[in-house]
Amino acid sequence: MLVTGRKLPIGIQAFEDIRNDGYLYVDKTALMWTIANIGKPFFLSRPRRFGKSLLISTFEAYFKGRRELFTGFAVEELKKKWEEHPVLHLDLNARKYTTPADLDAILNQHLERWEAVYGEEKRDRASEERFAYVIRRASEQTGKGVVVLVDEYDKPLLQAIQNRSTLKAFYGVLKSADRYLRFAFLTGVTKFSQVSVFSDLNQLNSQTERHYQVIIYLIFKLMGQFTQAEVHSSRGRADAVVKTPKFVYVFEFKLKGTAGQTLQQIEEKGYTLPYAAEGRQVIKVGVEFSAEKRNVERWMVEEEK
Repeated sequence: MLVTGRKLPIGIQAFEDIRNDGYLYVDKTALMWTIANIGKPFFLSRPRRFGKSLLISTFEAYFKGRRELFTGFAVEELKKKWEEHPVLHLDLNARKYTTPADLDAILNQHLERWEAVYGEEKRDRASEERFAYVIRRASEQTGKGVVVLVDEYDKPLLQAIQNRSTLKAFYGVLKSADRYLRFAFLTGVTKFSQVSVFSDLNQLNSQTERHYQVIIYLIFKLMGQFTQAEVHSSRGRADAVVKTPKFVYVFEFKLKGTAGQTLQQIEEKGYTLPYAAEGRQVIKVGVEFSAEKRNVERWMVEEEK
């Protein structure tokens, strides 16, 4: 029995529809906000029917500044300034790709729609050249970083291996256009390390490897602690900083490394230096994760002297 009496969003993949039509929605916007603010290019690998398209739709509403859709959700308190960014949403999920012509057609369909808004000067060029031009013009015209969202990036490749070269060139634009991007998020069912289309895009953050850091961040955030992620210093950036009235905790996380190495990195990079004059005790925390156990393997704590 559904106690709330609200409709279940079975098969609904549009965040706007869920909100406007009164469907039940489990608030995960704090996690979305964290991802949107601790990096730029991200990749999420999950099986089909796992909610990836809904997440893409939620990111689209967020970056378009649709604050009214997030009323009462955690992100409403986390985000202080709502701005509209140009969003390029490439949905590769709704078509079969038995030949390279099928992929060319869907890319052309999206590119034509974007070019109608941002300029058609490169319309006769290859798809990757058109994509790069649209990103640059969208940033220049709006004065804002561009958001690129790709749903089911690997579907054309899984259905026809001939599509590899086209996808490799197209996705490679995200590296060359980095200075014009505010955020990029790609979803698929295969890890990008398992296919060769991303050899030119080695800065992608896989959400399988960054999962632990986000969880730790959210735990402290939901406890009501003042928490910051990816805090820059003069020689690097700490993974997380948590402040209480009497203490400042500086965290460093390692998935492939030891807890001792994380403490050494905090010391060598001077992550604690910005807090030396605050009058609070500074605590260094090194956390070692295990990919096999999917849990914390070891953690070490050291007081700053």
